[in-house]
Amino acid sequence: MSITSQIFWPSFNDNVATIAPLQTVGADLTVKIRSNQPNQPNVSVNDSGVYYYNSMLRTVSINSVHNWAATNFFITGLSAPVDGNGNPSETLSVFTETIPGPNPAPSETARVYARIDSITTSTPIPDPFPISVGFGTHGITAYTFLNMDVSPPQHWAFQGQPINAAAGFRYTFYGSLTVPEIINTQYGNLTPFPHPIPSFPLLAAPASVLNTLISNLSGQANLSLYPFIRLGWANINDSGGDGNASFYYTFYQQGIAR
Repeated sequence: MSITSQIFWPSFNDNVATIAPLQTVGADLTVKIRSNQPNQPNVSVNDSGVYYYNSMLRTVSINSVHNWAATNFFITGLSAPVDGNGNPSETLSVFTETIPGPNPAPSETARVYARIDSITTSTPIPDPFPISVGFGTHGITAYTFLNMDVSPPQHWAFQGQPINAAAGFRYTFYGSLTVPEIINTQYGNLTPFPHPIPSFPLLAAPASVLNTLISNLSGQANLSLYPFIRLGWANINDSGGDGNASFYYTFYQQGIAR
């Protein structure tokens, strides 16, 4: 039996207005967010939707051709702070992060988000210099859980495939022996792991790339080297690239079900 799953990481430049379209902000100081969930219509004049990232935790960017650095943006959503490697350092929780506006280079959150509930501003954003909200340049894919209930022969592998990457685009595979939540046999529910998920980099992907020829070669991690790993993910950072890179993360597991 074999299982293959894939997660797509869209480019920054193609998604500068995916979360919130180019718009002005009125006296209510509310940025209109596009909803991407079923049965939640896209925003109306006086309403705002909720945006969910697809199988990833990613930063949020504020974009404009104007300098709005004196205006604060308040992003509320399900998020986590990150450690020095860019991996979540706490379990996800609803949090409001304050960042300055673009200057006019994009302004980006420090935290990574799974869901964006609302975005407000400290001042109105009038014409002729509207703002938009889009995907940030770094974050991680969703966790990939290994099925440990299989018999030999077993094989696990991660593969990363960057597309149109430039110098400075980085991706690294990480693994952990700890899962984010465990089954509580006493109460029959799931108990979250109370501390940051301990992780370590897996041998595979290049730390950086030099040109598009090298960047489009994939990196792989064969988990036979890590027989006790419980979950893995890819950490992506395009803040040193040109924003055009997308990325495919593929996980493969083979084994015989017990």
